[in-house]
Parts: sequence; structure tokens; C-alpha cells
Amino acid sequence: MKVKAISLFMLVFGSGCASLSTPVLKHETGETLGAGKFRVRGQIETSRIHPLATVDRKSTLSAAQENGVFQGGFLSVQGAAGVHAKVDAQLGAYYTMGGGGWRVGTKYKMLHKGNFASAVMAGYGRYSGKPSNQSYKTGGSSTDSSATTEATGSVEVSQMAAASHIDVSFPVSFRLSPTVALYSGANYYRSDTSGFSELQYVEDSSNDFGTNFGVKLTFGKIEADAEMAYVMISDSLSGGSRFLPYWGASIAFAL
Repeated sequence: MKVKAISLFMLVFGSGCASLSTPVLKHETGETLGAGKFRVRGQIETSRIHPLATVDRKSTLSAAQENGVFQGGFLSVQGAAGVHAKVDAQLGAYYTMGGGGWRVGTKYKMLHKGNFASAVMAGYGRYSGKPSNQSYKTGGSSTDSSATTEATGSVEVSQMAAASHIDVSFPVSFRLSPTVALYSGANYYRSDTSGFSELQYVEDSSNDFGTNFGVKLTFGKIEADAEMAYVMISDSLSGGSRFLPYWGASIAFAL
């Protein structure tokens, strides 16, 4: 069991650990805390990496980059306070081996009927990554009447970047029992990135859309959840998009 736990940690942090990352997962149901209540939550999860490259460099890269180019990892702590029966305030701090950031947000409960609940949630954050060298595939995959050229080789690209990040989501949940709740939601993410790639200043932006699925367990003042998200991300290296999974877990204490 100890070996499996270490393997999970290395899987989460093994890809792009020194790159700029922003959070993807929500760990939120459609319910709010309630006025005067507090919660502190610790999270381990994969994150959305934002590669940064110049226009000239992008022209030399393959469109078939590994998924790990866009998947990193976070350890984070997030606090929430019920400021109204229907409104929560949120504050989070995120850490990865090569950077981190913070997020402030709010959540408003729209509907709570029986075991079903829905809400709207929005947040703003700032994230940064330390100077690092990232490895990308080079070449291209093109086909004409005479030949097919496959992507070959790789290149190390230096980069250092920061991003402002906006997220909007619509969590919904259904409580199967006082202990078990299932949740999902539609999510939108906007990131505006700037920094240096190969000593040149570069700016970029991305608009990502996705959905998440999770299960939350409640034992008195302790909560735990496991979550997976599927996100259509903007592939800034190829100018296209790709559909990627992200996953994680959290444990929380109600105060």
C-alpha cells in the first residue's frame, strides 16, 4: 500500500513539475456550507500545464505532443466560509515543485430540493512557474502524393511564465445518503499567460471547457472525495485543441 501511495504521488508530480500550472478540479457539490460554517481542505491533483513557445519555435514542433506536456500536479489547501445561507467565500493556495499560486472565489447555491442541489461558482487566481527547460517533440506529420513524414526528434525549450486565471462552473449533486454524495458539473477556464521563452517575451491565452465527476464521503466533520475531469483544452503549440483527463482527491475538515 505504501508503494502504491508513493507511485501515485510521483505520477501526479512527474510530468512538467517545473512548468506553469493552473487548477482544473473542483471538489465541490451543489451544496453550500451555511452561514457561519467553515471548512479547510487539502488536495492532491493533476493540473493544467500551459506551454509557452515563440511563433518560430512552434513552427518546428510536432502537433503530436505527449499528453504529459499539458498535465502537471498540485498540492493545495483551500479554505471556505459560509457568509450567507446560500453563499460561500473561498481562498486557496496551490503548490507544485516548480511554482504555485493562489485563488479567491465564491459559490452561490441556486437550488436545493430534496437530495438534489445545484450552484454557480466563480474564481480568479494568479499562478507562476520557475525558469525551466521543457522537452517537446520536433518535426511534423504530413502526407502528400509522394511521401509521408513522421515526427522525429525533440528539443529543450527554456521558459518562465505567469498567468491570470478565471474559472466559472455549475456544480450539481445528488445525495444518496447522509454519508455519500455524487457530483458533477460544467466548467469553463480562461488563462492569460505571459513570460519568456528562449529569452523572448511571449503572450498567450487559452479557453478550456470540461466536465467533472466525483464522489464525496462525509463522516461527521470529516469529508473526503475522489474526482475526475475531462477537459477540451486549447493546444497552444499546435493551434488546435485536445481532450484530456485530470484526476485527484481531497480530505477536508469542517470547523
